[in-house]
Amino acid sequence: MDKETRKKYSISIVCILMGLFLFLDGSGLTHFDEYEKNAPGPIIVLVGVIFMIAGIMVLVGNKEKLNNLLASILIFLMGLIGGWISLFGKSSNLSSNDMFISFMTGLPLDRIMFGVGSVLCFIISAFAFRSFLRPDPSGK
Repeated sequence: MDKETRKKYSISIVCILMGLFLFLDGSGLTHFDEYEKNAPGPIIVLVGVIFMIAGIMVLVGNKEKLNNLLASILIFLMGLIGGWISLFGKSSNLSSNDMFISFMTGLPLDRIMFGVGSVLCFIISAFAFRSFLRPDPSGK
């Protein structure tokens, strides 16, 4: 096995194991340490799934159709998390450098930025899914 392949497998395994850990922690199947979570279990499970999908994408390599599908799912899940943060995240956990502007305008700019990011993720996800559905020009 050459160095590049070994590196690819190493990154993939680390991502999948990290995702599995987060998945188990978010689902409540493990109790490694009691700490205050800033997000509910389902959101942590989604983050774990995102890590696992990223690991699978690295492992799969350059298979365009499958990578388009996995990218579509990954970005959609990121949009869900961003949407949850913008709608339900605690204000004390949202920190940014726009405090002065938010105070002056009375707008929750951090929530607005997460919401806009979420919508952009959904748009990118739709584009990736459309790329997955498009027939392969090479006929494979």
